[in-house]
Amino acid sequence: MIVLWVILWVLAGILGLALLFLLVPLHASAQGTAEDFDVFGAVQISWGFGLVRIRVPGRDTPKKNKKTKKKEKGRWSRRPGLSWVLRHRSTILRILGRLLGSFRFEGRVSGTIGTGDPADTAMVFQVLRTLDARTDLLTLDIAPRWTDEGWDLEGRVRLSVWPIRTAVTALGLLLRRDVRETLKTARV
Repeated sequence: MIVLWVILWVLAGILGLALLFLLVPLHASAQGTAEDFDVFGAVQISWGFGLVRIRVPGRDTPKKNKKTKKKEKGRWSRRPGLSWVLRHRSTILRILGRLLGSFRFEGRVSGTIGTGDPADTAMVFQVLRTLDARTDLLTLDIAPRWTDEGWDLEGRVRLSVWPIRTAVTALGLLLRRDVRETLKTARV
């Protein structure tokens, strides 16, 4: 009988911790500039209304080598690529829109972004327009670089997430047939 009580208390503790992580909000804020692979700025993440706080002070990252690497054979080559994204873009944009709707964005970002390919740049800007339309508190003043590759951004952003709200949104999305079919085709 005592073993049963111990098991029940352990299960209650695990359930209580899971509820605690789902019901307490997470906040993240970032401030800085990014020009291609040179990033300068600071990030702060807090949980539990500031009870747990992590700060990463401003620093820069070294430039990465832009040389293209040969595609390795193996499990990475079987991942969904750009053609999969293009084929399922309406469903993916709907998923992103719903998930981003469960977050609260505040701040301002300005600058330019380009992928080197006008079609890919247009897809990036479609996602950015969706994000901009989801909130009045976030201002995106980003111009496209249609033929150039790289980015030149600066800004300050704050993100607030209630994990329970995002989890319920994700579960609701998984109930949709088109979302399940899209995710099934991603697991090639």
